[in-house]
This record gives sequence, C-alpha cells and structure tokens, in this order.
Amino acid sequence: MQCQTESCGEGLQAGTAGCHPGIGSRSIFCVYPPTDERRHVKTRKQKRAIEKSNAKQKELEKTISTLRGQLTRTQKKLAKASERAERWKAEARAHEKSASRANARAEKLHQKLDKASVASKPGQDTAAPAKATAPNRPVTEPTNADGVTVPDETWSVVQLKAEARARGLVGMSNKPKAHLLAALS
Repeated sequence: MQCQTESCGEGLQAGTAGCHPGIGSRSIFCVYPPTDERRHVKTRKQKRAIEKSNAKQKELEKTISTLRGQLTRTQKKLAKASERAERWKAEARAHEKSASRANARAEKLHQKLDKASVASKPGQDTAAPAKATAPNRPVTEPTNADGVTVPDETWSVVQLKAEARARGLVGMSNKPKAHLLAALS
C-alpha cells in the first residue's frame, strides 16, 4: 500500500518503514497535513536541523525588527537635519541679501565722500580747522632752538605720555607727571 496523500509523494509501502513516523502498517491515509515539514523527517538529526533553522529564523526576524527600528529613527533624524539645513540656507540667503544691500550703501557713501573731498580741495588753502584746546593751555607748543618741543607744567599727563611715546621712551605709562616732565626735559 502507498500513502494516498496527494502531496506526500513518498510512494513507500505501508508495511515497510512507513512514509511517516508513527503510522502503522494498516493505515492507508497520511495523518500529517501536506504542508507540514515533519512528514519527510526520518531522523533526529534532521529534526534538530529544522529546529535550529527555526531558531535562526526567529533570531533573524528579531534582528530585522531591530534594524527597521534603527532605520526609522535614522530617517527621522535625517528629516530633522534636512529641515535645519533648509532653514540655515534660507538664513544664509537673507544674510547675503542684507550684506549686498549694505555693500551698495557703503559704495554710495564712498562716492559721496569722494565727491565731497574733491569739492573741498580748492578751499583747502584757506584756514585749516583749529584744534579744540582746553582753556589756560597754549595753542602752540613751546619749542627750543632745535625744534624739539619742551613740555612744561601746563601739559596734562596724557599729553606728556604721548610726547614720551613719540620720542620712543619706554616704561613711561605708569609714571607720575613729575617723572614724565623730568624724563622729557
């Protein structure tokens, strides 16, 4: 007798080592459904191999699930980064536009300044603007016969320090007025 399940295809006699384990010699029909993998398993080694493959498949499914989660998170981060990049690009365009306007404005001011300086050159022969001086200070600095200015007590500490700097004296920035006068005399 042969197994009469259409998809079994074992074609073994029921009296011999039956097509499926656990089926007696008097059975005519296969008790396992046609899609069950166990119907073709004949040894424990094959059973273990199927169990291992099932475990590996579950592990792979778990890994796939984890990777899908990571992919989703990465896609969200990418979307946020793209939005930020677009925002920064828009800001950069706005700054660039503002800078070009400022450059144009500066160029116009330079042109006005050039026109004003050209217009004031003929009148330069007249009087130059006088320096603003404090009361009780001489307008001209006293000089000796060599043309070197000679400071006196009417000079402020700031003026004395500037004169010391002009003469190349170092270490005068923290000296009192009396020491500056002595060094410059």
